[in-house]
Amino acid sequence: MIPLAIVAASLACGIAAWILLSSIVIVRKKRKNETLIDGLPVVPNSHWLFGHFAIFRKMLNSADFEEAQRILCYDHANSDGLSTFSFISGGPWMSVTRPEDVRKVLTAAHNRRPTAIQQRHSGKFLGRRSLLSLRGREWRYWRSVVHRSFTPAALEGLRRPMVDAASNLVKSLGRRIDNAGEGSITVDVEPLMKMVTMDVFGSTALGIDFECCSKLTPSPVAAAFDFLSDQLIWRFRTFYRPTSHFYGLPTQTNRRHKRESAKIRGVLAEAIRSRRNGSVGAKGSTGSCDGDDLLSHLIQAVEDSAHKDGNEKAVGLSSETFSDILLTLLFAGYETTAITLTYALYCLAKHPGVEERLIEEINTVLGASPSFADFSKSTDMDPDQLPYCRAIIMETLRLYPPGIQTLRTLEHELVIGGCTVPVGTQVLIPIWSIQRDERYFPRPSDFVPERWVRRDGDTSNGSSAWRDRLQDDGCSGGESDIAAASRDAFFAFSGGARSCVGRKFAMQEAITVLAVLMRDLKFSAA
Repeated sequence: MIPLAIVAASLACGIAAWILLSSIVIVRKKRKNETLIDGLPVVPNSHWLFGHFAIFRKMLNSADFEEAQRILCYDHANSDGLSTFSFISGGPWMSVTRPEDVRKVLTAAHNRRPTAIQQRHSGKFLGRRSLLSLRGREWRYWRSVVHRSFTPAALEGLRRPMVDAASNLVKSLGRRIDNAGEGSITVDVEPLMKMVTMDVFGSTALGIDFECCSKLTPSPVAAAFDFLSDQLIWRFRTFYRPTSHFYGLPTQTNRRHKRESAKIRGVLAEAIRSRRNGSVGAKGSTGSCDGDDLLSHLIQAVEDSAHKDGNEKAVGLSSETFSDILLTLLFAGYETTAITLTYALYCLAKHPGVEERLIEEINTVLGASPSFADFSKSTDMDPDQLPYCRAIIMETLRLYPPGIQTLRTLEHELVIGGCTVPVGTQVLIPIWSIQRDERYFPRPSDFVPERWVRRDGDTSNGSSAWRDRLQDDGCSGGESDIAAASRDAFFAFSGGARSCVGRKFAMQEAITVLAVLMRDLKFSAA
């Protein structure tokens, strides 16, 4: 066995050589051109070797990322909101901040060029067939399959499991409140939201109840996924440590990484096996499941595509491939939705007027809350009937987007702001800052759901009094007199071909869970 010290030294030498070669590329480019892209300003104070890496590092710090976005994307931008900067690996980077330019980039560029480090770590977690890693024809195929799995009929069939998961959380918290004997309890809300989103994934994607909400404890699968997610972030941040890259080293962390990964993939493989055994033969037959979960829809979509295109090999796609796709969907929707719900509850606790209007809508559409003891039968609901609740989620996503920024790698030359941007340019889109720009969202730091809806309806027939606002709508003239939100400047779900394929699912889940929780519980900021 090769000693650890030798392995570490070898890797360190390799990284040093890579940095040296990259620095030569950067220095040569800077000596040849004063600007990285002709006609565009360069962010000053670039290091001769590392470029603007010092600012990039701030992007990984929750306390500093706003400052980093401001420096890279706004402080030195031209009148069209464009600026350029550099990174260790050389090649031009730029930022775009005008909504029309952002949409142009998102429409033209479908890929993000990952580094070798990103590919390695994400591959160890999500697999080689992750939607985040796939490119070209294979990516288009799987995106189409997933998109066809989120049909309106399929989403309607997934409403009930979402309501049930939220109801289970309400019942469990109700019992804990009753046992406390004080009428209230103090808890950390984010772990609770992660429990409910994990249960939603289990029931809607696999037909499995992980029982996180029933037991108020993360299931083994949830705990494993949290560990692997934390590991992914930690290894990205400690890329300079040789041991972060060697998963085969017999360390305690690596051994646990292997165990937790096997635990999750074992559950997914068993679910896939049971669906496939049940789906042989009659269309829509799924054995132990009624066929309404996402996995069943994925398998059916693959089979339909194979028969339509005459590609029978697709029917025999490996369980590992399906597992990679399911893990991608879990990775994209588990923690992000939990974070959105956490911030929504926080904002409601800080804005009693908004909370009052939400409760009014919920009671009008769903009816008054039953007691915890009578909560065995969950209420059927249609999220589309709760526009004010949806506006709260939209405003939460505007203020606190789970993805604070996104990147695109240009595959073709693109003219932006009168400048020709070359192939291979990395384009940074600062979602957080754009959605807090007062040019597109007046009073940008205020939590105002009324920028998305206006009160304009009769509730006598049991429908909501709120209606969606058009983008050119003037001031609301209601509870909060404010201009309508600029929907063209809203990028919480990204855009273009690489936009969030599960956007409708995520919105349905967030609205459903929030409505059930707010009807039956009251949250206060501690």
